[in-house]
Amino acid sequence: MRVIFFEDLRYIKFWFPIFRLNPFFKLSFFNPFVKNKKSYLLIREEIFEISRNYFRKEKILKEVNSENALLLSSFFIPEKIKNFKENTILAFKSEKVGIFLKRAKFKNLNELLEEFNKNYDEKEIKGKFINTPFKLISEFEEILNNYLNLIKSEYKRVSKNLYSNSKISKNVEIDTKNGIVIIEENVEIEPFSFIKGPAFIRKGTIVKSGSKIYSSYIGPVCRIGGEVDTSLFTGYSNKSHQGFIGHSIIGEWVNLGAMTTNSDLKNNYSEVRLKIKDETISTGTVKFGAIIGDHVKTGIGTLIPTGAYIDFFTNIFSGGKFCPKYIPPFSWVSDKGIEVYKIDKAIETAKRMMKRRNLEMGIEYEKRISKIFKEEIEK
Repeated sequence: MRVIFFEDLRYIKFWFPIFRLNPFFKLSFFNPFVKNKKSYLLIREEIFEISRNYFRKEKILKEVNSENALLLSSFFIPEKIKNFKENTILAFKSEKVGIFLKRAKFKNLNELLEEFNKNYDEKEIKGKFINTPFKLISEFEEILNNYLNLIKSEYKRVSKNLYSNSKISKNVEIDTKNGIVIIEENVEIEPFSFIKGPAFIRKGTIVKSGSKIYSSYIGPVCRIGGEVDTSLFTGYSNKSHQGFIGHSIIGEWVNLGAMTTNSDLKNNYSEVRLKIKDETISTGTVKFGAIIGDHVKTGIGTLIPTGAYIDFFTNIFSGGKFCPKYIPPFSWVSDKGIEVYKIDKAIETAKRMMKRRNLEMGIEYEKRISKIFKEEIEK
């Protein structure tokens, strides 16, 4: 049987700020089955070439032609992989999360999703279905700790629940009572910092002196200062100064200016609602901060409201005031309102930031940025 996880287009709108340029599967901690050598990944055609930078070529697919294929949503974490004999739709709490086909032949993801409308037998499957950012944050500590438990043997054990491939200063306080802490190689944690598990600090990251990190994933080559609580930094992003980021998801190549702070709880303790364009979405939780897209920049003192959705290539410099709750891509946000962030300036700034980390912007990556600008801004 061939096991294939597919990027689930039904829910991709919730994740667009951080996955317009990258496959969802870059978040390998989210679903440990993705790392399995026997699993394949069905990826959106428009980012297929970019995805070659992250996975070996035989692992990623943009079409399927296979017998006995088990296809599972990228947002579903199965309790275990099970074999089936007949064409079967797999459901989790009435949500269709996968399908087994004796003969699977699709040219793209849309053709695959059409199979969910066919009259196949339906069976319940156990696992977790984390199809929105706010569901991920709601179960973040458990999901992260489970993943760290799976990979801890790859790192040097320092003490109970603490594993590190980097030297830890004596003046760093690490609390592992509630979860595992793993620190990868080439990480610098400056004195008088505090980390509470579960936490994963990826390679090349610098944690500034006096920082407080609670139950968070800090991706590779980040700069972290101030306070971070139950949040995900995907990688290559800066929050070097004081300020608070809580119950939030931060994309790549983000720079949060000094004292940038978000709210993750409403004053009346009511349910947080997310706004995407003209649609208002109930999150089902009272604790959710923001999803901040790739290449977003915030100026000094930026305030981010509860349940903010900030799409990629946004530049905010309205310090001391709350920015809008929904900000579309390529936005230049100031006291004058929202203007279009010119594509040439956006790409130029992105290249400068990437060069500071000794990386060059790839041709396919740049083409994808320009294509999105044409389709959504110049239309």
